[in-house]
Amino acid sequence: NFFDLGGDSLQATQLNSRIREEFGIEYPIQKFFESPTIKETAASIDQMAGQQDGSEEMEILKMLESLSEEEVEAELRKRAGNI
Repeated sequence: NFFDLGGDSLQATQLNSRIREEFGIEYPIQKFFESPTIKETAASIDQMAGQQDGSEEMEILKMLESLSEEEVEAELRKRAGNI
């Protein structure tokens, strides 16, 4: 348990910054209180990262549905150049 091992809100804030840098997600400080063990925190991060990945894909799909065939082809060419 993070808090049983001496963790406090300041360290949770520092850990939050590292999680943001490493996983690219905003991990709310409150989650440390809800999921204080390493196992629970890891599962929570996995879940949040998975949701974030899915939401980005959904946004792209919605965008593509609103475009014409020519616009889709242009967007795909543009994104292929960024890979």
